Amino acid sequence: MYAGLCAWLYIKQRDMLYFPRPEVHLDSAETIWLETPGARLKLWRLPGSGRNALVYFGGNAEPVHLNIDTFRAWFPEHNIYFVNYRGYGGSTGTPNETDLCADARAIYDHLRAGYGQISVIGRSLGSGVATCLASQRDIAKLALITPFDSIRAVASNLYPMFPVALLLEDSFDSAAYASAIDAEVLIMLATEDNII
Repeated sequence: MYAGLCAWLYIKQRDMLYFPRPEVHLDSAETIWLETPGARLKLWRLPGSGRNALVYFGGNAEPVHLNIDTFRAWFPEHNIYFVNYRGYGGSTGTPNETDLCADARAIYDHLRAGYGQISVIGRSLGSGVATCLASQRDIAKLALITPFDSIRAVASNLYPMFPVALLLEDSFDSAAYASAIDAEVLIMLATEDNII
C-alpha cells in the first residue's frame, strides 16, 4: 500500500504542483504572443513612461491579470509584462520546471534589446521561476514575494512520511541558484503562509 501511494504521488505530482488558470480576455492591457519551443506564451503588457521593463511571474493558480491595476499605479514608469505560464491563461503547452525556466529566459531575451533595464517580481511559484532567471540573466532588481528555498523542501514538510526528494521531478531549487544572482534583491515573507 505504501509503495502504491508513492507511485501515485510520483504519477500525479505535476497535477498537485501546477494549477493552470483558464484564459481571460482583457481590454485593459495589450496582449503579446511569444513562440517558444513547445509553447505559445500569452503575456499582457502595460506601457510605461520610462525605458525600463518589469516582468511579473505570478503564484500558482493566481490570475495574474488581477494585479494589473495595482501594478499600473505602483510602477507607472515601467513597461510591465504579466506572464501566463505555459498551460495557463491561454498559453499553450504543459508546465514543468525545465520549460518554465526556459520560457522565462526566452521572455527576457525577447525584451532585452528594447529596454535599458529589466527587473523581475516572482510570487510563490513565480519566485522559483524568477530566481532561476535572475541566476542566468542580467536582472537589475529582483523581488521575491512569499518565496521558497525549494519545492523539495516544501513537499518534504507537507508529506514527511514519503521520500519526496526521490520522487520529485520539479524541484525549483532557488537556494542553489542564489549564489549566481547579482541583482539587488528584496524578499517579502508572509507570516501566516501555511504552505511555504
